[in-house]
Amino acid sequence: MRRHARALSWQARASLVAVAMVGLVVLGAAATRGGDAPSGVLGATPPVTARVDYWPPVPSPRPVPSPSPAPTTATPQPSPPPGGAASTPPVEEKVRATPSTSPAALAPGARIGLEPVTHPGYRVRHRDFVGRIDPVGAGSSALDRADSTFTVRAGLADRSCVSLEAVNYPGYYLRHQDFAIHLHRREPSALYAADATFCPRAGLAGRDVSLRSYNYPDRHIYHERSRLFIASRGDGAAMTFAVRPA
Repeated sequence: MRRHARALSWQARASLVAVAMVGLVVLGAAATRGGDAPSGVLGATPPVTARVDYWPPVPSPRPVPSPSPAPTTATPQPSPPPGGAASTPPVEEKVRATPSTSPAALAPGARIGLEPVTHPGYRVRHRDFVGRIDPVGAGSSALDRADSTFTVRAGLADRSCVSLEAVNYPGYYLRHQDFAIHLHRREPSALYAADATFCPRAGLAGRDVSLRSYNYPDRHIYHERSRLFIASRGDGAAMTFAVRPA
């Protein structure tokens, strides 16, 4: 019995040693692979997970737009008048004329008619208080002949120039307004006096006389489509008049 018990004890010890050896082999294999140790085995080393730090991408700086230049508004310039009526330019642009010596026919106190050299038999006249040219002769009505007759006066703005007073409307003078010729009653203003003063000069057609505006010395009395204006350009003949006795 005692011998049998010893034999059994030796076998049990051998079994325990064998189990321990198997466990060591398994642990060694797991460590060599770097894998997970089998569950239930003590001392198993957990797997090591590599740590990767994440950094969000840095956004590119947004371009700063350049400021747009402020728009520049050009000051519109007036178009020159087409040889006839136009709006009155600023007063500061006016330049006083150098007075010319009046021809003897335009002496103050004389009654005269003005005949455009381009239209023989026509006369400068007023009608409905507007300056114009119309056919006027010995056979015309008394009204037409009176409307085309003027008394020469010393210039209201400069006595070396002239102003033209209507014989049938005493106190009314030919004057320009908005570059058109009108017959207006005299006003006690420097502007009216300047607008109603004209300086005679040698005719731009090479004969007779042209009447230059006192306060717009680059403009002369000019006829176009039977109307009278002061113009700075155009046919010189249309700015020339023969002085006729009334």
